[in-house]
Amino acid sequence: MMRVSGALRFCVGLLLGCLISVAVPALWPDAGVTAPPLDRSMLAQSSEPDVLLRQGRAAYESGEMASAVQQLQGAAQAYGERGEPLNQAIALNYLSLAQQQQGQWREAEAVIKESLDLIGVPSATARDDRQRLFAAALTTRGQLQLAVGQAEAAFESWQEAERRYERLEDVEGRWGSQLNQARALEALGLYRRSCDQLLDVLTSGTLSCDGLAADDPDVRTRQREELLGAIEQQPDSPLKAMALRSLGNQLRLLGQLELSDSILRQGLAVAERVESPRDIALSLLNLGHTYQALSQQALNYNRSEMKIKSSNWAAINYYRQASNSSSDPSVTVQAQLSLIGMWVESQREAEAVALFPEVRDHLSALPVGKLAIQGRIQLACSLLGCDRLAAQTDEQRVTVDPTASLELLETAVGQAKDLGDLRLKAAAIGRLGTFYEASRDWDRAQEFTEEAIALSGDKPDLVYQWQWQLGRILQARHEQTAVQEADSGAILAYEKAYIILNDLRGDLASLDSNVQFNFRDQVEPVYRQFIDLLLRGDNPSQDNLEQARLAAEDLQLAELDNFFQDACAEPRVVDIETLDPRNETAIIYSIMLKDRLEVIAKLPNISRLHYHSSQVTPTEIDDVTKTLSEIMTSSSATLEAIQSETHKLYQWILEPLETEIDINSSRENSSIKNLIFILDGSLRNIPVSFIFGKDQYLVERYATAITPGLQLLESQTTNLTINNAQALLTGITESPSFKNEQMGNLPNVRNELQALGQIIRRSQEISEDRFLQNNIQNQVQSTPFNIIHIATHGRFSSDPNETFILDYLGRITVRDLDKLLARNPVLQSGAIELLTLSACQTASGDQRAALGIAGFAIRAGARSTLASLWNVEDRSTAEFMRRFYEKLLDENLTKAEALREVQIDFINKETDDPFHFRPYFWAPFTLIGHWL
Repeated sequence: MMRVSGALRFCVGLLLGCLISVAVPALWPDAGVTAPPLDRSMLAQSSEPDVLLRQGRAAYESGEMASAVQQLQGAAQAYGERGEPLNQAIALNYLSLAQQQQGQWREAEAVIKESLDLIGVPSATARDDRQRLFAAALTTRGQLQLAVGQAEAAFESWQEAERRYERLEDVEGRWGSQLNQARALEALGLYRRSCDQLLDVLTSGTLSCDGLAADDPDVRTRQREELLGAIEQQPDSPLKAMALRSLGNQLRLLGQLELSDSILRQGLAVAERVESPRDIALSLLNLGHTYQALSQQALNYNRSEMKIKSSNWAAINYYRQASNSSSDPSVTVQAQLSLIGMWVESQREAEAVALFPEVRDHLSALPVGKLAIQGRIQLACSLLGCDRLAAQTDEQRVTVDPTASLELLETAVGQAKDLGDLRLKAAAIGRLGTFYEASRDWDRAQEFTEEAIALSGDKPDLVYQWQWQLGRILQARHEQTAVQEADSGAILAYEKAYIILNDLRGDLASLDSNVQFNFRDQVEPVYRQFIDLLLRGDNPSQDNLEQARLAAEDLQLAELDNFFQDACAEPRVVDIETLDPRNETAIIYSIMLKDRLEVIAKLPNISRLHYHSSQVTPTEIDDVTKTLSEIMTSSSATLEAIQSETHKLYQWILEPLETEIDINSSRENSSIKNLIFILDGSLRNIPVSFIFGKDQYLVERYATAITPGLQLLESQTTNLTINNAQALLTGITESPSFKNEQMGNLPNVRNELQALGQIIRRSQEISEDRFLQNNIQNQVQSTPFNIIHIATHGRFSSDPNETFILDYLGRITVRDLDKLLARNPVLQSGAIELLTLSACQTASGDQRAALGIAGFAIRAGARSTLASLWNVEDRSTAEFMRRFYEKLLDENLTKAEALREVQIDFINKETDDPFHFRPYFWAPFTLIGHWL
């Protein structure tokens, strides 16, 4: 066996298993490696090459990489001259790490190859120093491969290192190799696999990331408790801090932000206890990333301004702490780049401008590598306002000399070419296209964008951005000629971007985290701008109208996916005619664009789509819906006020369609009896039934319903009738949960359930203190119910955490609804025909609250859902529900028709209370989904 000097034997021992990189921050691969310490007492008697190695290590640890390289080269040469190949291999291993820190990739590759050649490939069964050195060199090679964009190769190197450490029974080395594999999986975009890999390390394979986010609250709670218990049992170490930090990152990328926060805080506590400054700084940095995502999520979910600002400030404070506490320039620059992004997002230009020169200088001092390249791209994008530019909003850039952005991007392009990383090269060149787009230099913008598309190849998360950018550029060029119609090339580019986004909607985690949590700027504009182009001009083609109709539906599905942070809806290709065999239904789409409202109508027995445009802005529409939200929930609002406001909606959406929908004919003499709406934006918060035309409410002429999209509906040939239905009737009059949520009692629920029990012969009841989630679930599992009626308080919101119904003790959130109503597969198949939520309301002031209604309907798996948009006194609600189910006794009436007849009874004062003719009492009840 070749001799290993006594002074270095400790290096070849257990601690060489720690030659692993620190965990990856959210945006870039890590820039440094934690190398093992030497046994200084043994080094006191060491030979000259041992001293050189020690000095090289000391220089490396103090960040003096040029000196480290010089010392380590001397050590390697001296060991070679003395004929000590294994010791030479150790010195070369460290030398490669130092060269990587300087961005000397080719030299580092040659050196680690030489190190591996000197070691040779040990027998798979060997358990000696050669095996340990081989594993350490594989670890270093993997670090290099990941740094230059060869993530698959890095994963394979670290897999082999793990096998070698396992043969040596080196637990710490094997653990480190597994953590590194998780880094490689993350770099490949395989976030869920990376997360599961980290859980394997921390919990010995008993948990999964899917389990931590399971829809089943029991599974979710149990797995999270197991995870926390397993973490407590692990002894504190830098590796534990790294594992927790990496897991927190993956959880953030997978949308589990609260759990990410919790795990990252535990990682920070471990780092503080083991007194690891670098781990502390990285934990603070990644906590900043998670709070930035929480801030963006709060904005998406229309949470309070206080919640958005508190998350914003938490992110800023964590970034500041990371920057101030780190002696590592790579961590400092990441924190400062994130701070600039936060200042720009908050429109605090002065802070961003003040920090810019320091960040630029720090980037210049970094070695050429992913960190430096991506940092330059991000800094340039912050200055350009890339997200705002893409979304075509007014605030686009920070006031810094534009040549600064150009210099950053040109340097990034050159460095990416030298590094040989095609993805980085595509990103840098694509952002050069963005720069020239902002500068309105359309020729160069198009040239660089098309080059970025070609380089992006099979990377859909990049391709969609560059196709979108190309579409904007082509259309802007076209409009310079004063032609307002859409450019065909722009439409084609937008179509490609739209198709890619649709393909990606089933795996949001495959997108950059900035895209996941910035839906309004990164995803929604693609759909709206595409539709805008399709509908340009006075007479869009039928092909364009059909494509716009489908894109409008896909936007609704994308919004629901963003609402749940998963692909909750399963669209299918449908033929509109098969949804209503009677051919009595007109489908009406409203689409809110930047400067107008577009309406597309599909009429029965007519293949051509009808189209019209109203010159009204989203702000004007929002003002009307906001006013209506305030007055329609008041029982004292005058009819004149309500009718005046809703008539504006009539003028924008329906007045140009009067002839097509045959509105002036009586219902009996017209072939169009149903109007089904696919509404957009804040229009979804308004019940369409009480839109007021010339002299009557819409419901007086048509049966109405709303749906997020026809793609979510199944063809139906039979109607639900009370005579063949089996119903579960549930509700509460008073409960602890009502008190906890500060909601009043519902004394008439008892009468409501009793009346429905008399109407529906085959019914079962769960009420009062028996109305608990487990009881309902057990009942649904054992009986094939067609109807589920729930009379309890609830709230619809654009925030899934605030979208719930109340059982006797607490909330049942919309995320838990599918578990609650899950059918037993052994029983008769088929979805719930009708889900009724009779005492719910939309969240006050939330213009996107109707997302919660659609979320309930989809999560429940019901063909039709009857829900209330605001909470009406329960006495009138009980009467409304009794009459609705009585109407369903008529087998000739559809659900929409039964609802319409009850509403007309209220309008005509044919109720127990003559004041029930006011819209406050009858208008909130809305049918979602299928209308038959």
